[in-house]
Amino acid sequence: MSGEKLRKILEQAEEGDVFAQHKLGLLYKNGIGLPQNDAKAAEWYRRAAERYQQAANEGNAEAEYWLGNLYLWGDGVPKNEAKAFELFWRAGAQGDLGAQRALGRCYMEGKGVPKDEAKAFEWFEKVAEQGDAEAQFNLGVRFAKGEDVPKDGMRAVEWYQKAALQGHAEAQFCLGVCYAEGTGVPANDVHAYAWLSLAAAKGYEKAKKRLAEVESVLTASRRGKAQELAATIFASICEANSIS
Repeated sequence: MSGEKLRKILEQAEEGDVFAQHKLGLLYKNGIGLPQNDAKAAEWYRRAAERYQQAANEGNAEAEYWLGNLYLWGDGVPKNEAKAFELFWRAGAQGDLGAQRALGRCYMEGKGVPKDEAKAFEWFEKVAEQGDAEAQFNLGVRFAKGEDVPKDGMRAVEWYQKAALQGHAEAQFCLGVCYAEGTGVPANDVHAYAWLSLAAAKGYEKAKKRLAEVESVLTASRRGKAQELAATIFASICEANSIS
């Protein structure tokens, strides 16, 4: 993190910007750009919690979500998973995607509420249907493994592709593997290479290894087609997600 960016965060935090205060707590807690200091982290988390609480009392969904995270981890406030779940529920009921995703995790891990994988799936699906790439990827994994739902390779591919088209590297890798192995979709080495190369370009190590395996059996002609397809997909992702 640059000195200028850090200076700006410090200034905003001192001026009362709650998000800057929260971020400063995170930086001190993890020693990112600043010397690791639990006491200072706790102080900034506490100040952020106070401002989040004020906004949450007025029904601000975003504040409820972030305050829930502080209670979940015990940052600046006593750790209270039940309180965190309550805040996530209030924010999620107002449509906050982060809170809805958090509700899925709470049900999945039994944090603040009895573990219920069926309800976790319902929340993950709700978020995925609203276009959240991480939730879409998670649904793909669940259908691929048959976790909480009947195993369904085709539906796994469907959700992987939705996430992959938003630039989600792990989804791109999984989609590439599906094409390489013919799981949930007809085997196609050109499509496998294209998706694996996109994931590898993002630094995903597993994709680099699998890409080398696929590339080793591709003819020069099919490798060229795969590279063209990868370029086309990448341009489509950039356009859809406004990436320059």
